[in-house]
Amino acid sequence: MTDTPSATPTPRVTRLRHELKRRSLTITRTERLTPRMIRLTLAGADLAGFVSA
Repeated sequence: MTDTPSATPTPRVTRLRHELKRRSLTITRTERLTPRMIRLTLAGADLAGFVSA
């Protein structure tokens, strides 16, 4: 085994900054995953235009 550089270039990570916006949402479901972790499912008209990267 040798320590030669790989011919494949390392992929670049690009940060995207989305506008921060206060949203009024409703909790539609909760699910306890662990004693200290809860999954929340949210819904509401304010989710329109929400972008997740």
